[in-house]
Amino acid sequence: ALYAPDGEMDESSDKEFLYPLAEYPVVMQVFETNIPVVVHVDDPHADAMEVCLLLEAKKASNLILPLRVGAHPLGLAELYSSDPKREFRPEEIELARALADQIAIAIENARLYKRLENREAYFRAMFENLAEGVAVLTAEGRFTYITPSEEKILGYAYEDVIGHYFFEIVCPDDLEKAKAAFQTSIETQGD
Repeated sequence: ALYAPDGEMDESSDKEFLYPLAEYPVVMQVFETNIPVVVHVDDPHADAMEVCLLLEAKKASNLILPLRVGAHPLGLAELYSSDPKREFRPEEIELARALADQIAIAIENARLYKRLENREAYFRAMFENLAEGVAVLTAEGRFTYITPSEEKILGYAYEDVIGHYFFEIVCPDDLEKAKAAFQTSIETQGD
């Protein structure tokens, strides 16, 4: 399920259902307060929409937990029980909350990793299509990456230079000057 604050659902979404938050005050309460809520189907004070969902799912109770990273809400985790006598004990709620926190961290990490992958692909494509040569070196001067155009400039294949020191391919006449320029760039990096 996807809860959308504006009631709009992205057509590319793989979610089966969209629940506008305005129609689910208990869910909104969990989002806003960051406090888990238990809903029982036979509770006369329970929210009618939540009871409806429980009845449709043939469940007796529901523990609704926030999924957050810091102050940023990511979604909800919901635990259902079919047992009408089931009461979620405080220690069970705390365990579920700890698990929900770990789930939220895992979701956020997956999102960050995907963003990082996309960014890396963007910059790699940009660098690989530059006419100028670009080489990435460690602080010790080892090649970690060169663009295809840099391969042409250097006259060496990617696999022949990666992991090697740049000074291994510098003309001996230019070696001291190249080392000094490299050292200066390391010392002034970030200035």
